[in-house]
Amino acid sequence: MTDIEIINEWLTNQYTNLEKKPIYRLVWSEDIYENRLGTFRTFTEGGILIREVTEVRKVRKYNYIHHRWIFEMFAPGNITRSPELPDASGGDYVPVYVFESGTGTYLPPTRRVVEFLISALEGKVKRDELPTEEYLQDREIKQIEESLDDHPSHFQTRPGATRNAIFFKGFPATTIEGDK
Repeated sequence: MTDIEIINEWLTNQYTNLEKKPIYRLVWSEDIYENRLGTFRTFTEGGILIREVTEVRKVRKYNYIHHRWIFEMFAPGNITRSPELPDASGGDYVPVYVFESGTGTYLPPTRRVVEFLISALEGKVKRDELPTEEYLQDREIKQIEESLDDHPSHFQTRPGATRNAIFFKGFPATTIEGDK
């Protein structure tokens, strides 16, 4: 048995609906087809339109996802029912997660990731809390303090009323009104 078969068997044993269908499953994007109502065109090799027909055809479900594992969840018919999908009135599987990175790199499915996805779907994973306003202000002050230490050694702050102004030490200091 492959790792995917083991995960799918575990999903079938742990998570089924009342009709004994698995609620979750892993599928390969190239292997999943569905009956879809659409307008289909046939062209010659030279690009000339031969015919156009509106009918139900068996087509790749994920024609926009190539060579990736997809984690799907079963959704009831009241959610999936559509005139374009005649077989979905009794429910259908919908994509939850494509196993690829944000840059499109292939990621191998693991049971640990699948368990995390299910926990998130079932509300068992807590969302991060938003930081408090006090924390954000303290962090901003700390960043400003740290940035003052980043100035090159030939810069310094002025004493007096303009003490927050930075000047270059190489030029003669001029007295500014109020800097006495």
